[in-house]
Amino acid sequence: MAAQLPLYITGHVQVAQVPDRHEPDSPGEVNFPYLFNLLEKLGYQGYVGCEYKPMGSTEAGLDWVRKYWGGKK
Repeated sequence: MAAQLPLYITGHVQVAQVPDRHEPDSPGEVNFPYLFNLLEKLGYQGYVGCEYKPMGSTEAGLDWVRKYWGGKK
């Protein structure tokens, strides 16, 4: 996968879990921790847009951000 990411022209990545388009940490087919780690490893500096339907409130729907990046110290 890393060889196929043209990061030199990628300035925006949008995320939503498959198939129901919910938060990245909801059950689904995409391994977002792997994808986010890969983007970091490759030096991605663009935007990550959240284009999903929260399963609850907007604030609760952003809890995955705190869980993922809060553990990166």
